[in-house]
Amino acid sequence: MPKTSFQESGSVMKRSKKTTLISQHVYNCVATGHQDRLGDMPDCLIHHILSFMETRDAIRTCVLSKRWRYIWKSIPCLYFNSKSFTRLVDFKKFVLWVLSHRDNSHVKVLIYYRFGVDYATDQYLLNKVIEYAALHGVEEIRINLRAKTSGCPPIEIPLPLFTCQSLKRLELKDCHPTNVSSPFGCKSLDILHLEHFSMFPTAADFSNPFASLSELFGFTTLTALHLNSFALCYTGMECLDPFANCVNLKILQLSEMSFKSDLSPKDFVISAPQLSNLSLICNRFRCYLWGCSLRKARMFVL
Repeated sequence: MPKTSFQESGSVMKRSKKTTLISQHVYNCVATGHQDRLGDMPDCLIHHILSFMETRDAIRTCVLSKRWRYIWKSIPCLYFNSKSFTRLVDFKKFVLWVLSHRDNSHVKVLIYYRFGVDYATDQYLLNKVIEYAALHGVEEIRINLRAKTSGCPPIEIPLPLFTCQSLKRLELKDCHPTNVSSPFGCKSLDILHLEHFSMFPTAADFSNPFASLSELFGFTTLTALHLNSFALCYTGMECLDPFANCVNLKILQLSEMSFKSDLSPKDFVISAPQLSNLSLICNRFRCYLWGCSLRKARMFVL
């Protein structure tokens, strides 16, 4: 699958190795007499470097010098990954400790990866993390809740995520939301990436399987939309035109999408008026373009 601008760089394992090398390099600089060089760096540069590391590794730099003792508290990126912990209970304690000890500075990016061993996730912890990030002006959120053995765990998407006016980019992977409607809905999103995102079957609108997504995430404000690995429920309308109201949409990627039953739309129309970049990859239905001024298109069908 081609990489998109919204996807994280490489796999979690590759990023973990990268952050480990960064940590080792910082410690090596101190050990070889380069402490003054590190001390001369402005805070903004240190923050930028530490933003590439998991928060757990960034906190470990507090032992380098007196100046570095509290600098982790104002890093603009919070990166929590449960794979760095032997037990999920230790991961939870660490996350709550960070939220209670960090200062009141701006959070630009939140990355929250909780990989469970069963078909469940920690709703309380997810609520706490999202609430904290929203209160601190978060601009980008990436969440992956992959269960080890049973796929996407059911969750209730926290309300502060919908009401956060600073949020511009949102990525949700391996989530099964139980709330498919919201009295608010996202009003400020520019970029949305959903992957293995299952709509709750008893509440979804099968006559238009995209209606609930549009209501939740405010399709009308989006400039880029990536929908990957979706299985949609459908009741067999003659024509399905899910992006007609996406008046600002310029980039659209639909990848590995299918309908759960034999029913599929006779015409699946893509008619976003501002659309200029379209990727259709391994989808199980035919698409028709209408009124789009495409400059770039990639279409792969298996």
